[in-house]
Amino acid sequence: KMGARFLGAADYLLRSQRLYRLESAYGIRADLVDAVRRMDPSVRTGGRSESSYYAPAAGEAESGPPSTHFGGWARMALELGSGSVDRPGLRIVRVDPPRLGERAPRLVLAE
Repeated sequence: KMGARFLGAADYLLRSQRLYRLESAYGIRADLVDAVRRMDPSVRTGGRSESSYYAPAAGEAESGPPSTHFGGWARMALELGSGSVDRPGLRIVRVDPPRLGERAPRLVLAE
């Protein structure tokens, strides 16, 4: 590790920018965890709750794919709708390929 006195201006700015990005990502992650916890998600399928989803009753038939039910509310979160008319869902419009050497898409547009 080098002390701050050996850093040039470019090194100092680069390290500051990296630290700022890490701190911002941590803050965003903390906000997401808080919002999801407040939304109180649970898995449901055919009217059954999460506890009965894994152990269906004898003779009970499956009635569709599982869905997520949100029992809570958060000021900074919004439940995405489905594809139905009364609850329009999220539609991905465009996904650009990642830049060279990166894994994440360069741009994702949704409406």
